[in-house]
Amino acid sequence: FFELSIGIQFVFGALSGASALGAGAIAAGVSDPTALASLGILGILSGLVIYLLSLIITFAQQASMTTMASPLARPTIGEAIKVGLKAGLPFLALVIMLIVAYFIFALIAALMVLMFAAISPSLGVVFGILLIPIIVYLLCRFYLVLPVVAVEREFNPITAVNRAWGLSKGNVLGIFLVLLIVVVSAIVVLGIPFFLVF
Repeated sequence: FFELSIGIQFVFGALSGASALGAGAIAAGVSDPTALASLGILGILSGLVIYLLSLIITFAQQASMTTMASPLARPTIGEAIKVGLKAGLPFLALVIMLIVAYFIFALIAALMVLMFAAISPSLGVVFGILLIPIIVYLLCRFYLVLPVVAVEREFNPITAVNRAWGLSKGNVLGIFLVLLIVVVSAIVVLGIPFFLVF
């Protein structure tokens, strides 16, 4: 996965160099509108493709490491890499689906906070604070999506979300406590050296 990332960075560097040459041609006086439009479209599309490929490789790497770390499976490194490569694109689709759902939820929540704030500013603040446990609850319910994709090899995003929701039923408190311990530990382990140095 590291080598794939390096390869993508080389491609990105080549495209950036081509863009620099195009910008140089523009600075030298090339004013053909078709050339200028083509350069802009190529820059936007190549940047988007590189970004999506980088995300897919990152998700594939996460799925591969999750497969290797699972006590439920004893895969070889080759099998874990194959699972990761197979999971990269479906996991990207899953993340896009969850981001869209998040924005819909955030929009509805923001409108409700504004509605309550129009009645009374303190009521809006109270409603906003009450949303925090709901957000934490949803985070805990969807937290097992990556293991479902990587370990159970459920590559359909909708089925993976449903499976993660089912697995987390009755386990929200345990998931929350584990996440809390991890976050507090990270703050202590990373925070103490940071404050000692800076």
